[in-house]
Amino acid sequence: MNKKQLHFTTEEWNRFDLEKQEVLTRRYEVILTNHKTKKEKLAAIIDSIDITRPRGKKNLDRTITKIQNGITKFDKAVESFKGENLFPSQKEYDSLAGSSKIKDFKKTIWGDKKTILLSFGICLVIFLIPLNVEARKNIEDVGIALDRTCLALLKANMKTDCPTYEEILLVFPDTTNKRISGDFVFKDGILQREFPKYQEHLNAYKYEKPMTWIDPPADTRDRIKLIIISTKLPYYFVSGSYTKKNNTLVFGKDVYVDTRCHNAVITAEKWTVLLGQVMQHLQGGCKTDLNNIVKIYQEPTKHDPFSSSWYKFTQWLKLAKEQSKNTFLLDQDRELKNQVGEVTR
Repeated sequence: MNKKQLHFTTEEWNRFDLEKQEVLTRRYEVILTNHKTKKEKLAAIIDSIDITRPRGKKNLDRTITKIQNGITKFDKAVESFKGENLFPSQKEYDSLAGSSKIKDFKKTIWGDKKTILLSFGICLVIFLIPLNVEARKNIEDVGIALDRTCLALLKANMKTDCPTYEEILLVFPDTTNKRISGDFVFKDGILQREFPKYQEHLNAYKYEKPMTWIDPPADTRDRIKLIIISTKLPYYFVSGSYTKKNNTLVFGKDVYVDTRCHNAVITAEKWTVLLGQVMQHLQGGCKTDLNNIVKIYQEPTKHDPFSSSWYKFTQWLKLAKEQSKNTFLLDQDRELKNQVGEVTR
C-alpha cells in the first residue's frame, strides 16, 4: 500500500523534533523539496564562487562593489576626522548591536549562514586563483612623460618646445585616482606628480577601464605603455635603412616605437599633433601607419678619371717605358750586321 506523500522544505522539516519526524516517516512518505546531497551542495558552492560562471562573477562583482563603497565611506570619515569623538557613544553602540540582550551578536557581526558561506567562498577563490601579486600588468594603460632634458630646461625656465605637464593635462586629462597614485603638485618650479600614497596602488585599478597616466610613478612606467616626449629625435635606422635603392636611403623621424609596441618616443616640436596619434597607435596594437618615414636622395659621386692618381701613374709608367726603349735598347738587326762585317774582315 502506497503511503500518502507529504512535502516539506528542509527548514520546515527541521522544526519537528525527532519523535514527530519518526512518527511522520512511519505514516507518510516524506519528501524534502529543497534537499540536496553533499555533492549537490558542494557543486552549488563552487558555482556561486567560480568567477568564470555568471553566478560567481555576479557575486564577486557585488562583493567588490560593497568593498569599494566601504573604502569610500572610510576615506570620507578619515578626511572629516578632526580628533573629536574618537570612540562612538553608547547610543551608537546600541544602534549597531541592538538594545536587546537576547539578540544574536554573532549574526549582527557576521550575518546569516548564507552570507558567511558566500564570504568564505569568495575569500577561498581569491586565495586559490593564481592572481598576479604585483597587480595587473596594465597592458592597455598609456602613460605620458617628459625626458630628463625637457625637465631640466623647464626647471631652468629656458626656451624649449617641451610642453609642461600642466599643458598636457589640458589636452589629455589624467584619469587615475590622485588620492591613491599621487596628486599633482608644484615642485622645483613645475607641476608634477607626487609619490603614491600606497605601495600597492596599482591594485586599485585591477578591475577598472584603461587609464591615462600623466607623469606616471616610477613603479608604474615599466608596466604600462609609455610615451616619452623628447627635446629632439634625430633620424634613426629602420628596416630599409641598410640598403640603398636608386641612390635613396630610408630613415625614421619624429616618432619611434619599439618592436614590442610598448614604448614610444616623440619629438617635442610636434607633440600636439603626434601625441594623440601615438596613443591610438599603441592602444590599437601598433597596426596603424604613423607616416614617420623620410626618404633621402643622394647624388651619385662624379669622378674625373684623368685626374685620379692611378691614371697619372699608368701614364707615367707608359712614358717611362717608351723613353727607356728609345734610349737604352739597341736595334738587333743593326748590331747583327756589325758583327758579321767584323768577321769577314
